[in-house]
Amino acid sequence: MVDDTRSGELTLPEDEPWMSHGFISKIAAQVSLPYRRPKDNAREIVRRNGNLVVRFISGEDCLPYGKYPRLFELWACTMIKTNNPCFDPETNVLHLGTTFRE
Repeated sequence: MVDDTRSGELTLPEDEPWMSHGFISKIAAQVSLPYRRPKDNAREIVRRNGNLVVRFISGEDCLPYGKYPRLFELWACTMIKTNNPCFDPETNVLHLGTTFRE
């Protein structure tokens, strides 16, 4: 199997509508945010998949969990990969807007 994900080239199908495809990083596909609330409002979760170990650490509250944080992770990766104007590659900042709808 050939891994061509390291190249910076991205070709979207022209016959498909915009945003018909989503992108997620390899690491996020293997170990993602929890779907259920962590026990005892844990501030740290360690996810393992083979040799890959990812540690999620929360600031003040418990870690985000559920379908919406997981979908946000997918959306953020898609915006970055498709060079959406909300992502500034020079500063690596993803501008989210002031409201959830925005």
